[in-house]
Amino acid sequence: MDKPAPPSIALFVAAHAFAWLGFLFLLFFPFAYTGVEVAASVSADGTLAPENETVNLSIVQANGYRIIAQLIVPVVISGVALFSVYGERKWKAKVGITVWAATIVLILFAGLGVFTLIGISYAPAALVLFAAAFLRTRRLANAAPRPRRESWD
Repeated sequence: MDKPAPPSIALFVAAHAFAWLGFLFLLFFPFAYTGVEVAASVSADGTLAPENETVNLSIVQANGYRIIAQLIVPVVISGVALFSVYGERKWKAKVGITVWAATIVLILFAGLGVFTLIGISYAPAALVLFAAAFLRTRRLANAAPRPRRESWD
């Protein structure tokens, strides 16, 4: 029977799930762009009557399908961190810098867009990924063998 996953691995899975949720939210949320279409119509007596219509669009509807490649970047970044931790556990690979690099890139991605819907959508994934990387580093530091102190007296 396999031993349960350490908390940091569960946090990496949670960060990846949050990135997917942010991606899907941005993909299908119909209020990413809100605008008003104004059209003028001429009435029977010859006066102009403005017609206002509120328009709500998703990011894909407003920007086209090319935006999907940009929105999937945080999902790929969190996936790299998750796969690195999985590879470290499964194949004993050394991937410490990969986990922190992915964490920093995701934090920068969410931080640069913090005042937009995109940054807000990926902020939970960035925060959970940071917590996972921090706990992983702390766990590895506590598990590392300490050098022996020998007396030269």
